[in-house]
Amino acid sequence: MLHVEGMRDIEATTWDRLLVDSPGGHVLQTHAWDAFKETQGWQPVRLALKDGDRVVGVAQMAVRPIPGVAGAIAYCGKGPWIDWADPAAVRTMLQGMEYFARKRGASILLPVRVCERKVRLVERYTYHLPTTFPHYNSTG
Repeated sequence: MLHVEGMRDIEATTWDRLLVDSPGGHVLQTHAWDAFKETQGWQPVRLALKDGDRVVGVAQMAVRPIPGVAGAIAYCGKGPWIDWADPAAVRTMLQGMEYFARKRGASILLPVRVCERKVRLVERYTYHLPTTFPHYNSTG
């Protein structure tokens, strides 16, 4: 069964190996990049899409308060890395990202992914998260 799990205390080498083994991967999803973003006031949120115990995709969000506004923004640069041809994987990961973003006070979730085409396109999915969150069964 597909589910999203928080990877809060994962070691850098383990996270980067999951990223390399995921469908794709990008330097903006590495542990080192998020360590840099932390110096700029962002907090990392690392997530794994799992099918049972097997990791089938990953997402690294950076969360930061929005100056002068209540709430925060959760940004997932060049991610998540999942099988975008699998509707269940896409739905489960986006729902999990929304859950973990909301859990950290985010009112906006902005995943940005790169399409696999000759011409590199960037697709943005911006979610203004609801004030109440429907029940989502996940761990982390």
